[in-house]
Amino acid sequence: MVDLLFYLGIRGGELLSLCTTDIDWDRCQIVIARRPDERTDPRKRQPLVKTLDRRIPLGDALVDRLHTYIVKHRNKVSGARRHVFLFVTHKSGATQGQPLSISSYRKVIRAIAAASAELKGLHGHLFRHGWNERFSEYMDRQEAPPSPEQQEAMRSYAQGWKEGSGTSATYNRRFVERKTHETQLQLQEKTIRRPKGIDK
Repeated sequence: MVDLLFYLGIRGGELLSLCTTDIDWDRCQIVIARRPDERTDPRKRQPLVKTLDRRIPLGDALVDRLHTYIVKHRNKVSGARRHVFLFVTHKSGATQGQPLSISSYRKVIRAIAAASAELKGLHGHLFRHGWNERFSEYMDRQEAPPSPEQQEAMRSYAQGWKEGSGTSATYNRRFVERKTHETQLQLQEKTIRRPKGIDK
């Protein structure tokens, strides 16, 4: 779960809506699909996919981890094979094998946040913000980066936003703020002149 949140920047609702059938093993891709009012979903509060449908490529490491989870863990949970939702409840009890609920997902994130002082305040949506910041940093390091318009289109597709909606700017704000602060400090250091007669 954390791997998908971190490396793909998907929403919690998108994560919980994933099905084993959404994984294209041949092409090493995963499909994020909207399924409003899914009849096969037994959860009282169905997770929502608020973004557009899209295909996301998966690196070999993610493909291996997904395959390992499904074959060695998910398929051994009682009741898990009765549906196609990817993440299931492993804890024994009445809900074992059922699709993971929103409350259980949040409990997992809280448990991770409580594991270390460095993770205090962690919540699922921070993974999405983190992905967007890493995307900006990666684009910034390119010798010949795509144009700002191309970058926005790329980000919008990856995150499932309608192109031109302006949503990408919201998620890019933290990166822009940090880069602006860095630039402001550099500008200050280069332009500040010390009064004559004052030692450094």
